[in-house]
Amino acid sequence: MLKQSFAIFRHRSVFVRMQLFFIVLIVGCILTVGFGSYYTSSTLLINEVVESNETYIEQARDNIDKEIEALDNVTRQISVQPILRRALYMPDSGDVSSILVFTDVMKYLNSVKLHNPLIQSLWLHFYRFPVVVSNESKYSSRFFYEQVYPVEPLPESGDDKADFRLISLGRQIIQTGSDRKPVIVFARPAPPEEKTKKGVLYVTLDADEFAARINHGNQDRPQFTYIADGRGNIVLSHESGALTRQPKESDQSALMQKIRDMGRGEGNFRQTIDGTEHLVVYVSSHVNEWTYISLIPVRAIMEKSDRIQNTTLLAAVICLLSGLVVSYLLAGRLYAPINQIIQYLNAAGVGASSRLGGGKLDELGFINRMINYVYDENRGLKDTFEKNQPVLREKFLTDLLEGRVTASAVEETAPAINLNLPYSLFQIAVFETVDFGLDDQVNAEGTNILVLLDSLAQSFGGTGVTIHYVRKRSDKVVAVFNLDEENPSPEIVYDFVKLTAAHFEEHYARKFTVGIGRVCSGPESVSFSYLDALRALRYKSVKGQGSIIFVDEVSPASGRTVLYSMDVEKQIMNLTKIGRMEELQQRLNEVLEQNRQSMQTEPELVDHLFYALAGTAVRTIYEIQAAPEDLFGEGYDLYRELTGQETLQGKRDFTVRLFRDISHYIHAKKESQSEKLLHKVRTYVEKHYQSELSLSQLAESLDMSPTYLSSKFKEIAGMNFVDYVHGVRIAKAKEYLSETDWTVAAVSEAVGILNVNTFIKVFKKYEGITPGQYRQMKSS
Repeated sequence: MLKQSFAIFRHRSVFVRMQLFFIVLIVGCILTVGFGSYYTSSTLLINEVVESNETYIEQARDNIDKEIEALDNVTRQISVQPILRRALYMPDSGDVSSILVFTDVMKYLNSVKLHNPLIQSLWLHFYRFPVVVSNESKYSSRFFYEQVYPVEPLPESGDDKADFRLISLGRQIIQTGSDRKPVIVFARPAPPEEKTKKGVLYVTLDADEFAARINHGNQDRPQFTYIADGRGNIVLSHESGALTRQPKESDQSALMQKIRDMGRGEGNFRQTIDGTEHLVVYVSSHVNEWTYISLIPVRAIMEKSDRIQNTTLLAAVICLLSGLVVSYLLAGRLYAPINQIIQYLNAAGVGASSRLGGGKLDELGFINRMINYVYDENRGLKDTFEKNQPVLREKFLTDLLEGRVTASAVEETAPAINLNLPYSLFQIAVFETVDFGLDDQVNAEGTNILVLLDSLAQSFGGTGVTIHYVRKRSDKVVAVFNLDEENPSPEIVYDFVKLTAAHFEEHYARKFTVGIGRVCSGPESVSFSYLDALRALRYKSVKGQGSIIFVDEVSPASGRTVLYSMDVEKQIMNLTKIGRMEELQQRLNEVLEQNRQSMQTEPELVDHLFYALAGTAVRTIYEIQAAPEDLFGEGYDLYRELTGQETLQGKRDFTVRLFRDISHYIHAKKESQSEKLLHKVRTYVEKHYQSELSLSQLAESLDMSPTYLSSKFKEIAGMNFVDYVHGVRIAKAKEYLSETDWTVAAVSEAVGILNVNTFIKVFKKYEGITPGQYRQMKSS
C-alpha cells in the first residue's frame, strides 16, 4: 500500500496533497501544544494559585467587611437610642426608676442580640458610675473587668475631638460561665453626638463563627489563611493541609513589614517562612486596618507542576503515536476512492501531465462542474426552494432586524427569495397587541392576523415604499418599511400605522400599541431603528395603551432617579400610623407631582417610585410589629398586585388603598387597657412591697385570674411579676443600705424578704454583688 500511496503522490493528486497537509498540521499542533504546556505549566499553575487565592480572600474580605459594616450600623443605632442616652446621663440614685432603666437597657440589648445571630454579647460601661450592663445582667465595673472581661477598659477621653467610630480590639478571651472562650471584640464610645465620652459599648462576636467566613473550600492544597490587624496580631485563622501552620512571631513581623512596604491594597510575593519558601497573597480591608493573608508552600505547587509536566509529556507522546497510526489507517481507507477518482479523471481527459498548468481543470474544478450539472438537472431542489421561500424571507427579515445583513446580501439574496427591498432607506414599526394574542381568531372565518396585515400593506402600497412583516413572539409584529430616498414621503409610515390600527379597532375590536423608530440609511442600520421602536413601546405606561409612539417623542435616558427622600418617607409612615388619611393622600400627591416630569420622559421611573412607596408600606407594617400576612392574608404578593396596575392612576389608587388598609389595622390594634393595668400593678406593689406579696393576692384585688394576669403583665412590662417585685425591693434595699446603718437582716425584713439568705441571693443576682459589698462600695 505504501508503494501505491507514493505513486498517487507522484501523480500530483490534489486529494493526496490535502491529506498529507492535514496529517502534518495535526502532528504539528500536537507537538506544539504538548511542549508548550510542558514548559509553561509551572508558571500557569502559580498564576492560577495566585488568582484563585486572591479571589477567595477577596470574597472572605467582602463578606467580613459587610458584617463589620452591618455591625457598625447596629452599634450606631444602639448608641443613639433614647433609653441608652437616659442611662448614660442618669445619676446612680439607686431608686426604682434607675433599676427599671437598667432593666430596659438589658431588654433592649437582648433584643438586639436576638436579631443579630453573629453577636455573642453586648456590654455597656457607664463612666458616670461604676456599672456595666450586658444583655443578660448588670455588673459592677470592677467585678466585670477583673472576672468577666479581664482587660484594660477603654479610657474616657477628655479631648473635644474624641473618636466615636467603631473600634476593633482584636481577639480576646472572655469568661462565659465556667468556660473561657475566644471572641472578637469591638467597641464604640457613646453617645455619638457629644464631644466627650459618657460610656462605651462593647460588642463580642464568636471567633469560631466569624472564622467560618474564611473557611476555604479547596482542601487539597496546603495553605494557612488568616487575618492580621494593624499591629500585626492574628485575629482569625484557618489551616488547610498538614504542611502549613501559623508562622513564628519573627516571621510574622517580617511578613507584615514587607506588606506595609508594598502598601495597602492587594498583592503577592514570595517569602521564606520557617525555612520554607511560601507564596504570600494578601488583600486589605475596605473598612478597617485588617489584612487578609494566605500562605501556600511553593514546593507543594511545584510538586503538582512536575506531575502535570510529566503527564503532559506522556499525553503528547501518546497523541503523536496515535495520530500517526490513525493517519496511516485513514490513508489506507481513502486510497481506493481516491484512486477511482483519478482513473475517472484520466478517462475524462483530465490527465496527470496537465493537472495544474495546462489550462485544464484539476480534480476539484472537475468535481465542481459535475455538481453544477447535477444541480441544474435536479428540478426538485428548485421546487423545494420555492416552497421554503416564506421561511427564508422570515429568516432574512429577522437577520435584518438583528443587524446581520449587509447591503451586498440584500442585493444578492433578497431577489432570490422574492423579497422586494429596492430602496436604501428603512424605518421600523413594532405593533404590540393589547389584551389579545396573534394566534387569536379575529372573525368567524379564522383569518390570520398576519394575513390581514399583509393585505392592508398590499392595498396601501404605491410608489416609494414597500412593507414587509415578521412576527416576534405571540404579541408583536414588526413592520419593515423600505423607503425611497429620492422621493421621500415622511408621513407615509404614520399614515399606514394609523390606518392599520384604526382598521383593527373598528372591524375586529383589537387594539395595537405601536412604537416607531427613526429612519435609517442602509440595511446595516436597521437594527438601530428596531431598537428605537422597542424603546418607544416602553413609554406606553405614560402615553397609554393603544397609542402610536414615535421614538423622537421621548427623551433619552438621563440617569435621573426618583425624588423620594427619607424625611418624606418618615412623614408618610407617621401619617399612616396616626390615621390622618387626608394629609397622607395630599403628601402622596406632592411626591407624584415632584416626579411627574421625570416619569413622563423616563417611564421606568414610574415603577421605581411606586416600588419605593410599596417598600415604605412594608416597613410601616414591620414597625408596628406585624407582617403583611396579618393584613392581607397568606399568599398575597403586594409587588405583583402593584405591577398588575398598568396605568399611572391605577398605581396611585392602589398605593392610597394600601396605606389606608395599614392605618385601619393600626387603629384597630390599639388598646388602652394595657396601660391602665400596668398602673394598677405598680400602685399595688409600691403599697405592699414590705409585706408578703404574691401574684394570687394581686390578681384577687384586680378581680382577675393569676394565669391571665401573669401573661398580660409580662406582655406589657416585658418581665414576669416576680422579677418586677424583686426589682422594687432591691431598689428600696439599696436606699436603706446607703442611708442607714441597719443590719443586712433588718434591711431584708424591711423590704419584705424574711429570709436573709434569700435576700442576699436575690440582691447579688440583680446587682452582681452582695449587700455588704454594696454598702462598702457606697461608703468608700
